[in-house]
Amino acid sequence: MCSGPVGRYLEDSDSSWWLHDSPDDCLACPVGRVASETGSATCFDCPIGYYVSEAGATSCTYIVPGQYAENASSTPQTCPPGQYSVGGSTKCTLCDFGEYQPAPGQTQCIAAEPGSFVGITGAEASDPCPAGQYSAGGASSCELCVIGSVQPEPGQPSCTVRAFSPTMLLLFHPELSYVGVPISHDNAGPR
Repeated sequence: MCSGPVGRYLEDSDSSWWLHDSPDDCLACPVGRVASETGSATCFDCPIGYYVSEAGATSCTYIVPGQYAENASSTPQTCPPGQYSVGGSTKCTLCDFGEYQPAPGQTQCIAAEPGSFVGITGAEASDPCPAGQYSAGGASSCELCVIGSVQPEPGQPSCTVRAFSPTMLLLFHPELSYVGVPISHDNAGPR
């Protein structure tokens, strides 16, 4: 056994390990591994979601939300914009369609605001809907205004219904003439 301080172990493959009673005989656990008891005969790996960035450590450190570490011996890195992580992550997650994240080190993505959309994964910003289209919040694309409604401005959450006019009446009822007089279907004109 190692008689050295916690965070160290005795690496001895022969049967005379009991002869090693000096702290100088003990080795520091390597980065990514720990020895949590005095007299450890071995070091232990940190579990997934934890890391150790220095040799001779006595405990593993939890990877905080907004960061990731690929393995127990990696120093945590901050997630870049367009991505996020929850605690204990080994990688960052891309923001999904309809979401974005402009800042680094975040724990969630932001839903696209009404009147905007996000049509890719890993986006850092949303885009406004063009004129003639609209969207509700969290949209991955914009919708065209329905017949009879308009939206002349970009980035809007809805379309405005136009005032009803004889021209609109003809769009919905082509069997009527422009003055509202029925037209014969045999092309004979008004009756």
